Amino acid sequence: MAVKADLIARVRRRVSDARTPELYADVYYEDAVDRSLQRLNMDLASAYTVESLLAKYEYLLELRTTIEMALIRGGEGASSAVSDDGTAPAQAVTVPNLTVSRAIRAKRGPEHWLDLAARLEDEYERLFLQLEGTGEAVEQVVMGEITRQSLRTGGKSPYRLARPLTAVDIAVSLDGLTVSLTWTQNRQELFSHYSVERSATPGFTSYIVIARSPNCQSFGVDDEPGLGTWYYRVVVVSMDGLRSPSTTVTAAVGT
Repeated sequence: MAVKADLIARVRRRVSDARTPELYADVYYEDAVDRSLQRLNMDLASAYTVESLLAKYEYLLELRTTIEMALIRGGEGASSAVSDDGTAPAQAVTVPNLTVSRAIRAKRGPEHWLDLAARLEDEYERLFLQLEGTGEAVEQVVMGEITRQSLRTGGKSPYRLARPLTAVDIAVSLDGLTVSLTWTQNRQELFSHYSVERSATPGFTSYIVIARSPNCQSFGVDDEPGLGTWYYRVVVVSMDGLRSPSTTVTAAVGT
């Protein structure tokens, strides 16, 4: 069982925010943990909480949370140095009859932190495949350029982001032969459309798209699939083509 406080402490050390005073309050890390858990649950097709997460997945959650915080730090232009001033401590170089002191400059923010995020993304995908043993590549992510507002200064900086959007909650009701679906709205950046899908099997080994809505404020559709037991889901699709399926709901028509 993962403990959120311990997880946050480990991530703070990874992103050079373990000293006092801290750069970011726990609330920002908690938000990063929640977003990372959503991604991990989508990859696992599960619904873990931090407390119920299996021990073998704890490090994956740590990696994803570190990626989130590295993107934040990179978006704010933070340096890789703990001092955050863009320089590392000076080093003395000694040669006969001469001593020269030179400053070694650290990589600047976006270069360092986005490189770190990319390396950890690769590590996450590799470990995920090892743990799940699928032998299949995790869906490749297309990177998109967006702007993120600084949590400390209020300024905006471009940074690279590509992750699935938050899935919606879905509900179903039945009136005779008509199946009515409703869902919550997704108003996140990079929203593309909803894909409302129906299948004859709960695993959606095959399905049809009964509606496709590019309006994020749409939240309902009616369907008349015929007699039988049908399974529905609503998928939030991002502009990068990443899919976030809802949980599956069932409608038994005429039975």
